[in-house]
Amino acid sequence: MGRPRTPSNVLELRGSFKTHPERRREDLAGVGAFNPMPPPDLLASLVPYWKKIVDQINPVVLTASDVSSVSVMARILCQFELTGDLQHAKELRQWFAQFGMTPVGRTKIAAPKKGPGGNPYADA
Repeated sequence: MGRPRTPSNVLELRGSFKTHPERRREDLAGVGAFNPMPPPDLLASLVPYWKKIVDQINPVVLTASDVSSVSVMARILCQFELTGDLQHAKELRQWFAQFGMTPVGRTKIAAPKKGPGGNPYADA
């Protein structure tokens, strides 16, 4: 099984398109802004877990298509905290890695550059 493709917004933040702009591709699935409010069909018992996860994820990573993924993470986190089952911990680790919520995952996501007023020698 091959490596999963890296989303364009993550590649953009890494600066991958500076030297090869022709490699830029559009991710149609991630179009739209993420709404941090829990969806109306989410169980009330999962709302605190939803908020906990959304508060910890880098907002640059989230798009409108990630609502169901965050809902699944909230459900697994709730089950893990209630049962302490290690299978749920393994699932959470995989989900967290996908969204940059692990030490290795954070290294793959760069923070957006600050506007003017930063280091004048950075682009020199």
